[in-house]
Amino acid sequence: MTEVERHVRTVVARAVGNTVAPGVAALCAMVGMPIGESTAFGALVGSAIEEAFSQFYRNRAKRVARFAETAAREAGCTIDELLADAAAYPEKLELLVQTAEAASRALADEKVDLLARIIAQGIRDNAKVDETLIIADAVRTLEMPHLRLLALLAQRPKVTPDGIVPCRWDMTEVVKELPDFGAALNGVAAKLESLALSHLTVVDPGTGRAAWLQLTSFGFECAQYMSDRSSQHAPAD
Repeated sequence: MTEVERHVRTVVARAVGNTVAPGVAALCAMVGMPIGESTAFGALVGSAIEEAFSQFYRNRAKRVARFAETAAREAGCTIDELLADAAAYPEKLELLVQTAEAASRALADEKVDLLARIIAQGIRDNAKVDETLIIADAVRTLEMPHLRLLALLAQRPKVTPDGIVPCRWDMTEVVKELPDFGAALNGVAAKLESLALSHLTVVDPGTGRAAWLQLTSFGFECAQYMSDRSSQHAPAD
């Protein structure tokens, strides 16, 4: 390790080492954030850069703490119990670490909470570990605009004899609901479609062109994690 690297790790440790619970500190360490390391302080980095490093890792530590607290609450256990359960199964532990790392880099609390609810389901239900891995892998690449569109498309589902079917949204209606997206809406919708979370249907009967956007069953399942499940008796279908 170079002198600069040692100094950066010292800055990080000073920034977050005394502000997080032991379980959160363990998660931070697992995602590559040095916590509590005492290395001689050097003067190789200016104070402005040092503060930038400190703030960066303080923000990441806060997200990991929020992630851990939300996941534990959703799973109905403590953070330490969550870690102990995951540690007993290599797949669960890897799932926890990957999801915590994604949460540490999230730019919105909604994404942190979403990832936490997903991991809570995977940790408490052995049969859902593989499914949770797939859902988490898709969600970790989404940002707030994608989550807003996902949440909108999940509204007004229809109940049929075969189960719940996501509503089919006319794109003109989506534009009205999300006016601030502007031209970026096509890119946001394309991202969801690329992850098999939604599909776009274009109808051109010759008298006019209509475009419809609808969640897939996979997308609808992902969207169910956007609401608090801790007070529910069972996950939504």
